[in-house]
Amino acid sequence: MERGRNRYHVATFPGLPAFCDKFLSKVPPQLRPLDVVLLHGFILEQLLGISPEAVTAGQFVKYYKEPAKVAQDLSAGAIQAAFFMNAVTIPSSATSPSPGTFSRRSRPSSTRRSGRAAHLPVGADDRVPG
Repeated sequence: MERGRNRYHVATFPGLPAFCDKFLSKVPPQLRPLDVVLLHGFILEQLLGISPEAVTAGQFVKYYKEPAKVAQDLSAGAIQAAFFMNAVTIPSSATSPSPGTFSRRSRPSSTRRSGRAAHLPVGADDRVPG
């Protein structure tokens, strides 16, 4: 049985806004065009039937930081497929909050902080797949 070695496919989404409106309508519009949302919300969940709960539980999906390790595991047959995504970028016009924005005194009680990241509550309808 041929494993499909050295076969690569590039997924493109012509008419991305219309595609996202049709297939990712439950995701907030600002997040729909992100690669990670397209991967989790459409490819994994809708095409492959892998639920967000299964991803969270570590079933079927592994995450890698090193492309060389992905290539090694693909060659060894340890994984069946790999998806490489574009990095999320922040436009240069975006500004960071002032240093005191998330200080303990000014932070609402519904937020928590770990390291340098602030975790803000998300509404029940603001679901991001995966």
